[in-house]
Amino acid sequence: MPDFFEGKPADQSWYPPDTKEKGEKLGEFFQGPANSPATAEKVPKLVKAIREYSPKIEKVGVLGMCWGGKVGLVQEAIKKKPLICVRLSH
Repeated sequence: MPDFFEGKPADQSWYPPDTKEKGEKLGEFFQGPANSPATAEKVPKLVKAIREYSPKIEKVGVLGMCWGGKVGLVQEAIKKKPLICVRLSH
């Protein structure tokens, strides 16, 4: 499982974002470590690493839950094409 947040996950205490402070912290998280377009740019490198680790793997898809699905869809939208399919559940 890749650590797309690079050791900086959202704090569970920010949910629900029912105060101004929690909302701001969560917003900063989604603009920083959880920025979807920036994370989507990491997907081709991850797919390459998977294929180098196991050369028999020819096709890679993404099953994303919530944020992970968004990253998969953003990756598909930027047309880097390392994925054969993206499945999103929310």
